[in-house]
Amino acid sequence: MNINDKKLDLIAKLMKVDDEAILSRVKEALKKKPVYSNSSMDQEEETNLIKVLSESEADYKAGRVHSQKEVEAYFKAKK
Repeated sequence: MNINDKKLDLIAKLMKVDDEAILSRVKEALKKKPVYSNSSMDQEEETNLIKVLSESEADYKAGRVHSQKEVEAYFKAKK
């Protein structure tokens, strides 16, 4: 499910809500400042970040990871 599908799904669920308290809580949650904002990134930087994160996730799922001890040993050996 992509982001637009998730938004549409959320809108559909909100349309069925009859409880004003729930709607008020959703509204307040949407007003809060996000912990992370990519407003300082341009489109190319954001695209590159998403690509790198996707590659990292694929590496993790495929088991292409190293322990902290392995990484430390690697960098100590480079000195």
